Amino acid sequence: MELASSEEECDASATMELAVSDAEPENVDGVGLASSDSEFGEPEETQDIVRELESPPSLVAAFRVLFIAVSALHNMFGYSMLRQSALIGGCGLSTHFSGVGSAEIAAGMLQSVVQSCFQGAKDLTVRFACELNQHCARVLLLRGNHCVLKNILDYAPSMPPWSQLSPLSESQRLKLIWECFDASNTPCWRSFHLRCQPSLSQNHGDFSGSPCQPWSSYGKGRGWSDPRSLPFLVWLVFIRKTQPSWAIHECTQHFKGQPVVEEFLSDIYYVWALHGQPGDCGIWNFIRRPRLFIILIRKNVWLPGHDVCEAYRRICAVIRQSTESEPPGISAVCDACREEWLLAAENKARAKLKQAPRRSQASFDWRYLLTKKQQGYEKEYLAQWRHKYGTDPLLDDSCLIDLSQAATAADLGNGIHVFQAGLLL
Repeated sequence: MELASSEEECDASATMELAVSDAEPENVDGVGLASSDSEFGEPEETQDIVRELESPPSLVAAFRVLFIAVSALHNMFGYSMLRQSALIGGCGLSTHFSGVGSAEIAAGMLQSVVQSCFQGAKDLTVRFACELNQHCARVLLLRGNHCVLKNILDYAPSMPPWSQLSPLSESQRLKLIWECFDASNTPCWRSFHLRCQPSLSQNHGDFSGSPCQPWSSYGKGRGWSDPRSLPFLVWLVFIRKTQPSWAIHECTQHFKGQPVVEEFLSDIYYVWALHGQPGDCGIWNFIRRPRLFIILIRKNVWLPGHDVCEAYRRICAVIRQSTESEPPGISAVCDACREEWLLAAENKARAKLKQAPRRSQASFDWRYLLTKKQQGYEKEYLAQWRHKYGTDPLLDDSCLIDLSQAATAADLGNGIHVFQAGLLL
């Protein structure tokens, strides 16, 4: 369980609702999102699909937020306009830098809500993913039978080494990658596939989040001089070569690639820069992790209408008005874990650290399981929180210090990374 991934689910779903399909637009009055030649019957009466279920509060809240967002879109644009979009008309989806598939999960949750609200809504089909980390790839392979490609850099197999690319400008690097691009024989994690070619549907969208280290303080913020910025440029070439109907790129708020995107793709795509954070969706208020989304919609499938960023802000406003005035804190989410699960995880961690005997009841405070190095991180981050926000993080039930990006391989095997803040509130 990594709570930080929830922001991707919420923000991805909110932005993907503005995706479009490839067919010719109808002549309709009012604002539009996209075009489609599919005809459906009138929608069934919309109703809140959330029931009194024994589900984690975070999951219930996420589904409720999606329903509110879809209802808001229906009120803003009307059914006749929405049925022309990929929201109802369906589309294929690919992801790069896929992680454990948060974007795919968010898209699936969104589609479930759409199909419960609108008669004849088509499926959203995951066509392929691309993930370098083998542990994440194993998770993706269990989710479906689509291809999971190994490395986006394999799209340019004859690309020169970084030592030859580093002196070049971004435009010069893009030109070289363009000349080297060949995705027809890309290595795949599925053993019986060996090598694959990315398969795009007629109406296709891509959601990707390239490495944030070149732009973040954690990664030293070296920008284009960091070799980890290269995968983003390969992704740009992939977008121009394949020209999906829409694409969304997610990264840290300090991402500096928007001018490169506009220079390279603005003749084919409309480009928006959308600043978002988990709190926009009325939940996950305990994660302070603003992101920058670059939204691309191909010009020949876009129907002029509301600005994407303005539509996003309006939807977020409706969500905030419709959800609780005080969203659930971290303690409410942690309550989703059963007592026996917490006890088993704690005893497993104790065994790893050769601590005996086994506990018969889960502890309230897990800080004793942290290594000395982790305790140092905790002390530093607690001080930073007090200085920045003026509150005591140990008494603030909306505070979770997430050290997951600094986790080591050893940490990831003992369950401690779930509670690296050191304290369950």
